[in-house]
Formats: sequence, C-alpha cells, structure tokens
Amino acid sequence: RREKEGARRRDISSRRFGRFATRAAVPRRVVREAMDSVEQLKAGIQRAEVAGEALKLTSRTGVELDRKRQGNRECLRALRKQDIAARERRPGDPRPPARSFQFRPGGVIVRMTREESIAALERDQERLEADITANEVAKKKALKDLNDKGGVPDSVGQGLLNAFVNLRDDTKESDAEARRAGLDANDK
Repeated sequence: RREKEGARRRDISSRRFGRFATRAAVPRRVVREAMDSVEQLKAGIQRAEVAGEALKLTSRTGVELDRKRQGNRECLRALRKQDIAARERRPGDPRPPARSFQFRPGGVIVRMTREESIAALERDQERLEADITANEVAKKKALKDLNDKGGVPDSVGQGLLNAFVNLRDDTKESDAEARRAGLDANDK
C-alpha cells in the first residue's frame, strides 16, 4: 500500500512540475524562462488590445463621418429640389423662402441666402469626403497592425486581409465630378 501511495504522489508531482519531483527542485532558470514567456504573452495581448481599440475608434469615426455626409446630402438635395420648384413655379404656387437657416459648429444657427447655404454645404461635403478617405486609410492601417500583432482570426487568410487593406474605391472620383456638375449621386 505504501508503494502505491508513493507512486501516486510521484505521479501527481510529475504532472504539476514536469520532470521535477517538487517545486523546490525546479531550477531557477526554468522558472525565470516561464516568467519571461508569461510577461511576453501579457505584452503581446496588451499590444493586440491597443490595436483592436484603434480599429474600433476608426470604425466609430467612420460611422459618424458617414452620418454627417448623409445629412449634408439630404440637405443639399432638398435645397436643389426647392430651386427646381422655384424655376418651374406657376402663378399662385407658394414661393420658397429666399433665405435658409443652417446649423453651424458650436450650436449656432445662421440665416443666409440659399446660394451661400448651398456653397457652404458643398465645401463641408468636400471636407467630409477628404476626412472619410483619411479615416479609411487609418482603418486599413489599424487592421494591418492588428493582424501583425496576432489579433485577426486564422479563418481570415493573409490573401483576403491584403486584398482588403489594398482595396481602392475609384467611384469616388466620378461622384465628385458629378457633384461639381450639379448632379446628385442618387440621380445618376
């Protein structure tokens, strides 16, 4: 019975400490290497977490910029429709107002002519388009950084990731030309 007990204890010890019988028998070098690998793992996880947060931030920024861009598009479309209605107006039809109100940064409401309002919205739209393009580049960079740090699952292959990171949108140039010509991208 004592032999079985001793064998059982040795078996448990060998499972806990590998080839060493007890914790005290584990050389300091092995303990130091294990601690270093744990610290490296923690540092790698922290780097991947920071890269993931950067990706989330660029995604949120992209959604916010897209929301603003859509609001500008809707406003420009409404102003242009009123201009078309004013040109095709018959006697007795209500006349659209000559001035419009516009919200400016800081919560200020400004009353300006329709032409000034349209010009300001178009300038703001061009700035938003540039910001969106810069955000897309930052998002691709953040995704590449996350992949380099090991944060992208293995199911996403390197080829697919490279294709996404190197993806370009050539339709924006034609949309910008159409806006300059006075057409809305939805009217094409």
